Amino acid sequence: MQLKSACLFAVLLTAGLPGGARAQAKAAAPGQGGYQEITFWQLAAFTYNAKEPYEPSPHAVPNALPEWVKALNGKKVVIRGNATPANIEPGGVTEFFLANQTDPCGFGTMPRINEWIYVNLGGGKKVNITPPPGSTVEVLVKGTFQVKEDIEEGHIVSLFTLTADSVQ
Repeated sequence: MQLKSACLFAVLLTAGLPGGARAQAKAAAPGQGGYQEITFWQLAAFTYNAKEPYEPSPHAVPNALPEWVKALNGKKVVIRGNATPANIEPGGVTEFFLANQTDPCGFGTMPRINEWIYVNLGGGKKVNITPPPGSTVEVLVKGTFQVKEDIEEGHIVSLFTLTADSVQ
């Protein structure tokens, strides 16, 4: 029974789950239609601060970002996730948070700093994201990915931003 569990664990790691080498390698793979596909499994494949592995806003540490994450900066990407509106205006949403989970309020666990992306729609664009109260909507976002350690009072408050070209 233990051998079967170990084999399953090895298969899951090589399938791209956090910590697997394939998750990191896939992040650098060329995309189709000018957009490189990335996933939250890839983005969550590293721990930003090993002393605070599950903190949603850990203390900043030098050289915490792996090179393969830094290489995503400025790239055109496509990613699927759960959207929670951040700025609702008449006619739609202009900013939202994209996360790996459907629980934006943290009744389960709060997303770690590398498990969510701040998305903005430039140029007066708006999208209709109307989740049921206390929930999210799954969307596919295409746009330009930015990797930047936003630091406030010694804590990382944001790592990833995406300027959306389209939201479906």
